[in-house]
This record gives sequence, C-alpha cells and structure tokens, in this order.
Amino acid sequence: MLPSERRWPIAQSLEAVIRQLMTERLTLPVPVDEISDDASLFGGDVGAGDVGLDSLASLELSAALSDRFQLLLDDVEPSDFRSIRTLADYLRRKNVAADDVDQ
Repeated sequence: MLPSERRWPIAQSLEAVIRQLMTERLTLPVPVDEISDDASLFGGDVGAGDVGLDSLASLELSAALSDRFQLLLDDVEPSDFRSIRTLADYLRRKNVAADDVDQ
C-alpha cells in the first residue's frame, strides 16, 4: 500500500488526521509512521528523528488544515507548527475534533 493510500481512523485522534494530511499533501523525508508526536517538523536533525520540512511545506500544511477543517488560520504562531502534538493542541484550542474531518 502506498502511503497516500493509507487511511487513518477518523475517531483515533487529531494527531492521526494530521499524519494523514502530511502523507497526502507533503513529500516527507521519512515515513510518517516514524514521526513521533513531539518530533520537530521544521529544521532539526532528520537523522535524530526530526522531520526537517521547509517553509513551503508549512504553507502547504496550513492550506491542508484549513481545507480539511474549514478554518481560517489567522492566529497561528510558529510555535503551533513545532510538532504534530502542537498542531493538534492548536486545533483543539480552535474547538476542532477529529470527527470534524470532512472526508
């Protein structure tokens, strides 16, 4: 199965939904299954478990989140994009639940 064909369970968590979006929309330097919730998404050391995405990837991920959850990400801070966990926490602060996903 190709990574883009994998479907994460909706009810599982926002972290799982973010992983699905990353798989669908980004070219990742590591398999999404190997990215921990706390791994640094931007910068960092890819060999040490960080992802090392660039600014273009942050724009693409923002657009994917905006599209999927029908959100305007006007108050997002760089620290909100630090990791999968911080992105999920940001979405929770916006009162988004994994069940809100528009499939």
